Amino acid sequence: MRQTLRTRWNLVVGLLGSLILLFALWRAGAPAWLLWAYNIERAGYALDRALVWPEPRLSDSLPMLAADADEATLRTALAHLAAAMRWRPDHFHAYRLAGHLYAAQHDWRHAAESLAQAAQREPRNPLLPWEEGLMYEQMALAVERAPREAMLAHFAAGTVEAPAAPLDTPFCQGNDLRTCYVGRTEWALPPAHVAGALPESAPVLFTHPPVKVRAELTIPTQTPALLFQHGLAPEARDYGTDGATFQVWVETPDGATMVYERTVDGETARRGWVWGVADLSPWVGQTVTVVLVSGPGPSGNTQGDWYGWGDLVLTTPRAARYAQQAPRAQMRAVWLAAGFTPDYLVQRALESLTRLQDPADARRWAARIIALDPTQPHGYSIMADAYAAEKMWAAAAAFYREAAQRAPDVRDHIYNAARMEIELGNLETAANLLEQTPNLPLGAMPRSVILYELGNLYRTRLRDPERALQAYDRALEWREWGDRPNLEAETHVQRGNVLRQLRDYEAALAAYRAALALNPEHYWAIVGEAQALHALGQSDAALARLDAAIALNPNQAYAFNVKGDILRALARIDEARAAYQAALERDPDNRALQDKLNALENQSSP
Repeated sequence: MRQTLRTRWNLVVGLLGSLILLFALWRAGAPAWLLWAYNIERAGYALDRALVWPEPRLSDSLPMLAADADEATLRTALAHLAAAMRWRPDHFHAYRLAGHLYAAQHDWRHAAESLAQAAQREPRNPLLPWEEGLMYEQMALAVERAPREAMLAHFAAGTVEAPAAPLDTPFCQGNDLRTCYVGRTEWALPPAHVAGALPESAPVLFTHPPVKVRAELTIPTQTPALLFQHGLAPEARDYGTDGATFQVWVETPDGATMVYERTVDGETARRGWVWGVADLSPWVGQTVTVVLVSGPGPSGNTQGDWYGWGDLVLTTPRAARYAQQAPRAQMRAVWLAAGFTPDYLVQRALESLTRLQDPADARRWAARIIALDPTQPHGYSIMADAYAAEKMWAAAAAFYREAAQRAPDVRDHIYNAARMEIELGNLETAANLLEQTPNLPLGAMPRSVILYELGNLYRTRLRDPERALQAYDRALEWREWGDRPNLEAETHVQRGNVLRQLRDYEAALAAYRAALALNPEHYWAIVGEAQALHALGQSDAALARLDAAIALNPNQAYAFNVKGDILRALARIDEARAAYQAALERDPDNRALQDKLNALENQSSP
């Protein structure tokens, strides 16, 4: 008890001393930096109690609230940071600490704004825009993970109120002129408020002013925010629009309420998407009529007003607020402006995938690579590799295909997509993909190796010996084996197996001997040669070759098995029995061998 009272007394004395010192410094006209330092120190003390960081702390780690963090401590930290900003408004540190505090509370918008302020004050520090970009990334993830319900089709099926006047658009149907004012399409536009942003595709409800579209909705409790993007058709950029006015109304038996209005001028519309959100939460649980209104701009001129409502969805209010920031585009813009390149991120992603063995982390880095430069294959191929490492075959196949679209001359991506299709059991799809690869000039995967695997797919899985033979022949024609030269002999062996299956025993014998010319001790080539010799009526030569195979690998059962078959065919039953027994000793779980022995039980050599 005394210890507790003493601790509290020491805290009071310390605080009183700090206040006296602060007062003395102020009275003495102390420089602003001392007052700034005092508030930074006090804020840091509060933050040390309120925030925790992952261990180890990495470049993309985010702060979290400590389990015992309380509102009073957070308010104290923010108050001291605000004071520090007042004393030294041009210094970055307080803004950065505020960004971390907001991030720990998952207030990503304020976190991004604070870190942007920090970066403006210290442009030479690349860590500040990097952290700002991470906040935008978290906004994007919040949008993407939030529940949402697509509403475009619902409104497209709604009631249209439009002039009965001719209008030349692609959406006109029959003699109903109203249909010219409304239609479904898809546009790719950049966010208007993000300089240098890439186009983003969205489904669109085309609405040429003046038009109203009514649809009946039951407003969900969890997703009462109607989110949308205003856009101008790409082909209409030069049609002379001066802008348009958009409204959202809610109609109930008690009347109509306007919940959203925005005028988009022509210059802004030509730059790209403009986000908007209508708050429908006052009508949660009710069935109401929601009206989308597209009207002319301030001048009342509808010339060239090919506007639309893009990506109409019901979502959470938080996701709607973040979506209006175009967070992925903002993340990309901030990082590129700071000099971050996809090449740097590629190295970090590969480190996660290979050294750290962390596919989930590799996927996060791959997503960033794609955001920075979606035209290059690297991010997609790393994303696919990460999914493949987790045996998520369908996702991996999709991303390998995305990589192939961006590098159409590289065969590796198509080859890897084929491997994923095999894992999924889509064998014909895999075969079709593998058939394409030898014609592509670039890639680390040797053509002959790919064709060898294609031949095996046809032979063992698709049971198509003719196409297997063609694939093996093409593999041998290319003579491109890379670091697997042993596969050339193996290809001859598999080719011999197919020819033997097709009963072309002379050609099969030649194939096995071609393999033996490359590798005289190839066990399977010797056994195959023996089988071909036996089929050609040269049983003694066949048995001699089988003895050679057994001498080469006495622990392998297969040559004993084939020897037993030939001896049984020659009615040398006792020798056949001995050969089967030798095979069974080496492969005791082989039921087929046991059946062969059982069949000879009551037989003997003549």
